[in-house]
Amino acid sequence: MKHTLQRTIPPLGAVVIFGFFYLLILGLGFLDTQFGWFDGFNTQLARTLLILGSGFVYGGVRAWTCFPLSNQSFYNWFKTTPWKKGMSLPFGFAHMHLNWADAIFPLILLAIEWNNPYIHATWMVNVFLGGYLLLHMPIFNWSKDYGLNFLLAAGFGLFIWLLQFTQWAFLALVVMYAIAVWGHRRLLAEFPWSDEAKPEKFEKLLVIGQKRNQAAEICATYPVARSTHLMKSEFEVLAPVRPAELSVWRSVQVAVLTGWFLFIALDFMARHAERLVPGYNGITKASVGIFLTIAGFAAFVRIVAYVYAAKAPIGYYTRVLTGNLIIPKHDIMFVGPLACSALGIVVFFIANKIGIYSPVCIAIGTTLVIFGMLVVKPTMIEWRLVSHNHPRILRGPITIGQNQK
Repeated sequence: MKHTLQRTIPPLGAVVIFGFFYLLILGLGFLDTQFGWFDGFNTQLARTLLILGSGFVYGGVRAWTCFPLSNQSFYNWFKTTPWKKGMSLPFGFAHMHLNWADAIFPLILLAIEWNNPYIHATWMVNVFLGGYLLLHMPIFNWSKDYGLNFLLAAGFGLFIWLLQFTQWAFLALVVMYAIAVWGHRRLLAEFPWSDEAKPEKFEKLLVIGQKRNQAAEICATYPVARSTHLMKSEFEVLAPVRPAELSVWRSVQVAVLTGWFLFIALDFMARHAERLVPGYNGITKASVGIFLTIAGFAAFVRIVAYVYAAKAPIGYYTRVLTGNLIIPKHDIMFVGPLACSALGIVVFFIANKIGIYSPVCIAIGTTLVIFGMLVVKPTMIEWRLVSHNHPRILRGPITIGQNQK
């Protein structure tokens, strides 16, 4: 029990910082009450924000210190121990998951403000779980488990959408916590992790000649580094690195999340506009303009990316002077983005015509447009290599002859 409390209770420094700000708010409230120095200062609301913010930060810190990919001492233990699935952990599996001791600090926060009408126990649980789960997203991103990241991001969107129904929002966080626990066990089952040797570090060491001995020593220690980098020649190490491109599945995730969060934002504005002005349907009236703006901007960004990657063989003014208005091998870059936007516009108008809720129509059309922009051909690599253009060369300082005497 003692060790469990030591690993979950916030450090003394954090408690002192919280106490300082809490007493500061109380002091400002006292001065406002007695002397009227801070006209309109809402002490109760300030204490509410501090209490809920502290619960959120505590949940995030708890997540950050419970997993080996973010806890350096825990990570070092894994590197130096022949651990495998089925063996016990130094702090136990309960340290990686929430346990009874995690409720102590939130309960203390609630007890401090027991008579505050702005604070409810469900809200404290929600902000604590929200902070805890939010910090899992960079952890799963480091482990390259993008599927778990996608589920957590979608779950956060669902949580925001259900905020007006506190109990349902809490249920969404419970489901997300189950996903995080499953992710914990899934990542532990994959140990040793393939990125344990941190390949980018060894690439730099292999390139720098004076540190080759150090690189060889490190690569001899970690089989991953030896198999992926020690076998490379200097020419392979110095070869151009292929730019990372999103796979089709990652493109689907990005497009779905974009449409999902856009729907949440538009639905929120539509509901609040209806609440403030009954019968007002501003989102419905503006839906066509909103979506056309989104589709046009997405196509514009993709075309600008093509133009920046490689210039046209002749400028647009020269095209007019020479009469060569269209260069097929270069102007093909306009076809893909414009076709994706056109497809999204057609789907949007069909959905809008059959009476689907306007934010849903915009979300569906945006999802299709974003997905098309991410997978449209040619890719940026193909565009640089096979298009009829002049590659754009980044300017930099000329270093030739600096070493000559």
